[in-house]
Amino acid sequence: MSFSILLILLTNFVDGFNILVYSPSIGNSHQNFMGHLADTLFDAGHNVTLLVPIADEKQRNKLGIKTTKDVILVEHDEIGKQRIHLPDDSTAILWTTEFHAEDIDASFEHFNNLTVEACANFLRNKQVFEEIKSRNYDVVLVEPLSMCGLAFAHKLGLKRVILTISCTYFDYVSTWIGEPDEYSYVPALTSQSTDEMNIFERYNNLKMNLFLRRNMERMFDKEQIVYKSLLGEDVPSWKELMPAASMYFTNSNPFIDFPRPVIQKTVAIGGISVNMEHIRSQELSEEWNNVLGIRNKTMLISFGSVVLSRYMPIEYKSNLLKVIESFPDVTFIWKYELEDTAWAKHVSNIYFSKWVPQTALLNDNRLSAFLTHGGLGSTTELANCGKPALMVPIFGDQDRNANMLSRHGGAIVLKKTKLGNYNILRNAIETIIYDKTFSENAQKLANILENQPIKPKELVIKNTEFVAQFGPFPKMDPYSRKLNFIQRNTFANSHQNFMGHLADTLTDAGHNVTLLVPVADEGRRDKTSVKTTKDVVYVDQDEIARTNIVPVDDSMGVYWLEKFKPEDLTDSFLWFNNIMTETCANLFRNSAVFESMKSRNFDVLLLEPLSVCGLGFAHKLGIKNFILTTSCTQYDFILPHIGETIEHSYVPSTLGQFGDKMSFLERYENYKTALYMGMNLEKLFDEEEEIYQSGTGGEIPPWKQLLPSSSMYFTNSNPVIDFPRPTIQKTIPIGGISVDMEYIKSRKVPEEWENVLNLREKTMLISFGSMVKSKEMPKEWRDNLLKAVQLFPETTFIWKYESNDTKWADHVKNIHFSQWVPQTALLNDERITAFLTHGGLGSTNELAYCGKPALMIPIFGDQVRNAKMFIRHGGAIVLKKEDLSDYEIVKNSIRSILYDDTFKQNSKRLSKILENQPLKPKELVIKYTEFVAQYGPFPNMDPYSRQLNFIERNSLDVMFLYHTYSIIITFVFIILAKLLFSRFKLTMRVKKTI
Repeated sequence: MSFSILLILLTNFVDGFNILVYSPSIGNSHQNFMGHLADTLFDAGHNVTLLVPIADEKQRNKLGIKTTKDVILVEHDEIGKQRIHLPDDSTAILWTTEFHAEDIDASFEHFNNLTVEACANFLRNKQVFEEIKSRNYDVVLVEPLSMCGLAFAHKLGLKRVILTISCTYFDYVSTWIGEPDEYSYVPALTSQSTDEMNIFERYNNLKMNLFLRRNMERMFDKEQIVYKSLLGEDVPSWKELMPAASMYFTNSNPFIDFPRPVIQKTVAIGGISVNMEHIRSQELSEEWNNVLGIRNKTMLISFGSVVLSRYMPIEYKSNLLKVIESFPDVTFIWKYELEDTAWAKHVSNIYFSKWVPQTALLNDNRLSAFLTHGGLGSTTELANCGKPALMVPIFGDQDRNANMLSRHGGAIVLKKTKLGNYNILRNAIETIIYDKTFSENAQKLANILENQPIKPKELVIKNTEFVAQFGPFPKMDPYSRKLNFIQRNTFANSHQNFMGHLADTLTDAGHNVTLLVPVADEGRRDKTSVKTTKDVVYVDQDEIARTNIVPVDDSMGVYWLEKFKPEDLTDSFLWFNNIMTETCANLFRNSAVFESMKSRNFDVLLLEPLSVCGLGFAHKLGIKNFILTTSCTQYDFILPHIGETIEHSYVPSTLGQFGDKMSFLERYENYKTALYMGMNLEKLFDEEEEIYQSGTGGEIPPWKQLLPSSSMYFTNSNPVIDFPRPTIQKTIPIGGISVDMEYIKSRKVPEEWENVLNLREKTMLISFGSMVKSKEMPKEWRDNLLKAVQLFPETTFIWKYESNDTKWADHVKNIHFSQWVPQTALLNDERITAFLTHGGLGSTNELAYCGKPALMIPIFGDQVRNAKMFIRHGGAIVLKKEDLSDYEIVKNSIRSILYDDTFKQNSKRLSKILENQPLKPKELVIKYTEFVAQYGPFPNMDPYSRQLNFIERNSLDVMFLYHTYSIIITFVFIILAKLLFSRFKLTMRVKKTI
């Protein structure tokens, strides 16, 4: 399908990896999930082994696989047979048990003991260890319900590990992998709340998280004692093994789940167990076709395979039966585990079965609704099949799953205790069957899932292959893990180039793309960088704008000597604010452009939030589907307004001057930089809001409402290169979209440059970009650089210099000046040894993809951040611009980058990783833009955190309540102890007196 798109301008497959899937027999849902992963990778042509340490004997044959053939079962040895005790089969108690945080230790006692003993049993089997070691696995998949598999993998020497989570997420894992715990609006794994919580619900949510984490960490500590005793003390602690994983697969789908911040190593593969192609191919038997044909409406009832219907309390069962009887026009199919159903023989519209073809029924149009317990498997199936549901959670993560799905308007959630209330239960069933709103919303969600840009299966295969070939990725480990609680909580051609590349990418994909260019700087009017997009609409400056706008080039030379101070940001950006507001006013004065754009009926809009003028313009046009795009790695001033956290303590600000490892004073400066930048931009946005509202009679909403309503958020960040940071699911990193390596590799270097490149054994390219020009460099710095160049006569230095006046360098023979250079063609040439660059993001991405070592000298803006980001990968040296005044520093830096092969090797490795990343930026742009055009906007992907104030967002009130409660309990205990002791002393005195 082709879409009409408006932009406002301001793997290779690798065959046959050896893959180990570690899946202890601990529970149906966990084993099914790991089995689906094994089959997915096996069907993709890889050699997959499913390793199953037997924990629960009853689960030994429930492997969840269909096509994977290589299965290794690790049986109980004699010690294991004596120590591993299985629980009573009965789960009847769960029907009536109310689950509280304080009950977690008791509820998980059996699981904890079983896991520890099963770990010891597994690791005692030396034969299995030797067998697995001999197979030379490339990557291992392990679920962090246990640390035993991680220790086993480490002892085997397997460094490439993927953590897999069969639930939507394990909140007890988040802290250890560097993801923030968001108690205030993200329900815990076992929470009974939604994302909209009052203080007491947030308090309980916090307790659920803390108690479960404490329980699991105690179990992991016990496992650690076991694996160190059996594998050796040299095996690291689980706190080191867990964050060393290359990727984290979670059984969460971003279009269903509660929005929450995740790091770049987290890959959401929710829905991997749902094969809609297979489900649609299933044919129902004659028996089931007859059942579905009895009445116009049919409802399926199933409470899963763990908590059985036969154990339902008699009062619940009788009430449900009574309600069923009150709907004689509806057939109720009830999955019931006993043949004895005499208690319901008087009800004619019920059909009992010990087994049901659940997915085939859910896919059948004759099934009207589903009454389910909310297991994640069933929840995902009904979401993909588009069926409305009455969800009655029983235990575990089922409350969270039910509340997650109900947000989309296709489900009703009842507490299990309400099964005994006739009126409530009857009204719920009547609503879910007869209110078409629920079926419409359920079908809408199913359509979104069916057409999601990247399918779970594709994510699993591509990311596993990527890890197998290039993992691990230590630079993707966020520095936040090394911070304590107090520490942690604390414009230009590049923009036009970025938007131009987006336009061309979508044009080349077959869409009708219009590039709308409000001319802010007349000197850059024609520098749109588009190659294939033909429909370009310029909004030229009128007389008022020409009078009021200060040309950009007149303002840029000062940045060579200007020292960055957060407090100076307002003054530094006066020129920028002037241009933005005047350009905005100029756009809204041009009614002809508005009418022209309105007549084209655009499906989706892409715009960069350096200005909110485009948002107002889009709203006036009636465009509801829009994508925010950032030509920098991030705009931290935008993050709070879209619901992302600003992590000042370890994520450098857009204009930050430091890396991710910051001292206290550096964190303070980083915080100030983000704060002042935010204040400046918000002031600009307020001024633009006045402009667009005055031109439309105030009918356009404030920018603070428009900004978060975007369907997606494209950032010019590459997760492989950038600092790791938590992002929401609407954030799509497309860093590298402007680097077309296929095109770059096809270009031939012109003959002039061939001659230059052949002059000497080594060649270094020098370019400070197009904004702050080399010709304006202070003379002392320029002469120092020239002196250093002269010291390396065996190296040719190509210097992009914007003036023909180069007499000051006539005496230096190994330098070649040019006002323009074919930068990408040169960077791709093996004869270029290194690159001296300012660190603009475009140049940084180009040298990363081309695999060239660099000496980076940032001048202004985000260039310092880009350089600090890139140096982490070991392929660059970063100097402050003031270092150009120190000859020794410049000389030694050039020598190192030219002659130390370590920089070259690291650069080549990064280039190889980027070339083979699982999902290419171009693919992401096309698929997500098409998806937004067809199905956006997505209000349910908007995090509820935006509605919370500072105290609520950071759970300060909840922590106060939690600690106050603890203090009160402690105080009362002390008082009681004193009273008892006093009474005891008094009693003793009386006895002595007697």
